Amino acid sequence: MSTYFYRDNSGKEIGPLDLDALVKLRAVGVLNDNTVARLESSTEWKPLRELLPPASVPQAATQIRQKSTGKPTNSTWMWLLGAVVIIMIVAHGSHSAKADKDKGDSVSRANTCINNLRQIDVAANQFALEKGKRTGDPINFPSDLTPYIKLAVNGKIPACPDGGIYTISRVGENPTCSLGNTVTPNHALQ
Repeated sequence: MSTYFYRDNSGKEIGPLDLDALVKLRAVGVLNDNTVARLESSTEWKPLRELLPPASVPQAATQIRQKSTGKPTNSTWMWLLGAVVIIMIVAHGSHSAKADKDKGDSVSRANTCINNLRQIDVAANQFALEKGKRTGDPINFPSDLTPYIKLAVNGKIPACPDGGIYTISRVGENPTCSLGNTVTPNHALQ
């Protein structure tokens, strides 16, 4: 059994779909004869009019019957239902993939923030040791710590990738991100 892929209006590749599903999508107007598609076994994209058989006689008869009575036939409803189900399956799959990607991106950004907080903490400890500071002594952040931390390309302490603001005001306290526990995953040292 052959399977196909087609490109939607945005150019995204959708599939695999069997021949029957592709024909149904064309029949209900989701796809047209100019929509490009390809066999799974091929890399060549062609318009559907070159890949699929022309609309069948029973299909044409159904359309004529529908026009004459003004009411959709049962087979029309079944085609439409089949197309809607296929569209929902494809949409759900792309939504799930996007949600997984977004979740992975948010975890990655949170990890970057936490690593920045660790670097700030280490820099604060090095500053205190070198300058003879004691727990509770003030820190002028970020200027006191810039000599002790690897700076970003812009010459500043690395920023939170989600736009949070880092603070630390005293020796011995943990640096914090303004986003902290307000986002998931947290932007906080444990």
